[in-house]
Amino acid sequence: MITIRQSRADETGRLYDIWYDAVRASHGFISAPDMADIMYMVQTEYLPGKDFWVAADEADHVLGFMRLEGSHVDSLFVDPQTQGKGAGRALLSHAYSLSDHLSVEVNAQNVEARQFYERLGFVQVGWTATDAGGRPYPLLMMHLEDGSKLK
Repeated sequence: MITIRQSRADETGRLYDIWYDAVRASHGFISAPDMADIMYMVQTEYLPGKDFWVAADEADHVLGFMRLEGSHVDSLFVDPQTQGKGAGRALLSHAYSLSDHLSVEVNAQNVEARQFYERLGFVQVGWTATDAGGRPYPLLMMHLEDGSKLK
């Protein structure tokens, strides 16, 4: 059984490990210098002191995490060793319970993530040629059209 709860301050290291493992498994398109910059930003700015929703197993071991900014899914990462077991869907279902107008941005080169969101009812509504940092990694803007697949 997966439970969704707020992250705790002592879990920042675990969240970083999940982020790192998930990005290494799915973002092979990021250059080494860009990856080093992003890793530093995630460790020093993005994770510390922020509120995240986490998906935890029966032993309260964190399987994945999500950050929401209003109805926008700012990030969602699941430990690659537990992907496909419901943590990502549970996190999005929780987000949908808070707002039924969800949006997300996905790296265009991350085909698995795009397909995951599409399976759950998200559709592409736009794109950008660069990521938020101006790097050459296009983003797809997606919006949840039908939340019935999250239940």
